[in-house]
Amino acid sequence: MKELIESLFPWAIVTIDHEFYAENFDDNVYEVFTPDFDDEEAIYPYDVYCAEISYYRLELSLNDLGKAFLVVSDHVDQL
Repeated sequence: MKELIESLFPWAIVTIDHEFYAENFDDNVYEVFTPDFDDEEAIYPYDVYCAEISYYRLELSLNDLGKAFLVVSDHVDQL
């Protein structure tokens, strides 16, 4: 899952929203998915409906590529 998201958003560091998950994690996730809570970078749903639809809440932050793009963009704007 994480590889797919990172390929769609190559400028982003992808993590789950830990605060949101702490408040909204539902135990029915265990019916279809076994989260790895020890892995800080793991992506897993916070809720699952009908054993088919999973809900995620992700945080995207800039990686080095995204930061470099902003530097280039600022430079071009100054020309």
